[in-house]
Amino acid sequence: MSGTNLKKTVHLIVSGKVHGVWFRWDTRQWATKFEITGWVKNLLNGNVEIMATSDNSKMLSEFIEQVEIGSPASLVDHVEINWLGEVIEFDSFTIKT
Repeated sequence: MSGTNLKKTVHLIVSGKVHGVWFRWDTRQWATKFEITGWVKNLLNGNVEIMATSDNSKMLSEFIEQVEIGSPASLVDHVEINWLGEVIEFDSFTIKT
């Protein structure tokens, strides 16, 4: 990864048809592909919440773009993107239950 980039953390709320369609599993696969750490979990209201950290801005942007596209069986209506002022460190990318 490039040493010129600063580590960033983003909090995402994904709405649409994102429960019961392997969205969290696919999100973990994208995170691995783009070298993202953090977590993903289903929310009770039908949305999915994602916390993602990377020191590679390009990879983090590509991860967000993939989340906006969604998984093959999902239908993403909207992704709320909140860049955090603080960096949260994670060891890996996990699926929370």
